[in-house]
Amino acid sequence: MSKKRYLYFDLLSVVACLAVIFLHCNGIVHWGPQTPHWSQALAVEVGFYWAVPIFFMCTGAKTLDYRDRKSTRQFLTSRLKGIFFPFLAWSMIIFVAKINGMLGAAPEGWSPSLSSFAQAFMGSQIDGTYWFFFAMFGVTMSIPVLSYLRGHKDAMWYLVIVYSVLYGTIVPLTRMLGIPWNDSIAIPVAGGYVMYVILGYLLAKDDGTVVTAKRRKILYVAGIAGLAVRYGYTWIASQQMGAVNTTLFDYNFLTAILPSAALFVFFKNVDWERLSLFKNANVKKAVASLSGLTFGIYLLHNSVLSLFVLLFSLDMSSYFVRLVLPFIIFAVCSAISLLLNKIPVVRGIVGGWR
Repeated sequence: MSKKRYLYFDLLSVVACLAVIFLHCNGIVHWGPQTPHWSQALAVEVGFYWAVPIFFMCTGAKTLDYRDRKSTRQFLTSRLKGIFFPFLAWSMIIFVAKINGMLGAAPEGWSPSLSSFAQAFMGSQIDGTYWFFFAMFGVTMSIPVLSYLRGHKDAMWYLVIVYSVLYGTIVPLTRMLGIPWNDSIAIPVAGGYVMYVILGYLLAKDDGTVVTAKRRKILYVAGIAGLAVRYGYTWIASQQMGAVNTTLFDYNFLTAILPSAALFVFFKNVDWERLSLFKNANVKKAVASLSGLTFGIYLLHNSVLSLFVLLFSLDMSSYFVRLVLPFIIFAVCSAISLLLNKIPVVRGIVGGWR
């Protein structure tokens, strides 16, 4: 049985991938409030923070029912080929490029040896954005177990709600207010982004019984409130500290959960097929094709950013780098990924979310 394709999944993959590039071109947000344009950079950081959660939510929505189409061995094998082999391959390519000064000077202590590569690889030092794949590996290993919960949506909602209360709400509140709290009071089975995987599946499969029209409106308001709280608290606390206050820089806090869930639900409930643009079959095919390139774009984008900065001596605080360059990098990486996909020998190294 083939997997049905949903237009909103493709659109979410594209916008989330572009949002990731915006975040990584917006590095000045970590420099501190004394940095020029920092308030605007913080708005970009807060406004696009849903990108990573959306990837995990789409993963859950598309894979928790894999047993309807394939065996666990086939599922894990396809994920290994589609995600983790390309991740390893590009890690090796980037490591060699940095050792040879092609992406700037190599970090101190690196050497052209297997042990040096292994240490840099496992320490997520080769490409800072590749931490995501280690997290995805843990999520993937959990999916064969999580898939058995499909017939127990009450248990799945329990995991999401309890995790969102214990870790997503209480933990940030205690940190903001300086109240003692033992982080061992948790629900580990939903940790490590598993909560987003479960939430994505639940929201994708919901027929309007749980997330009714009225609750959707409440969720949208709550999502906007989550953005406002994170921006307002971070701006004020950072000004007081004279440095970036990272208290709410956590994907599993409610300030990230609510906007991410709201965006996912919004994209699901828009009738994209009725829009004149998407009545054209070629447009929908192009969106699907672009969605298929997003994995390769993610793999490549940070290296392309580094090359642009190195070759053109770009000012990272400029509006061009933070607001225009992301579109250029997205286009360049799309073209490279498309080209590599057409070459049989190397097609496997740009993989796919599958």
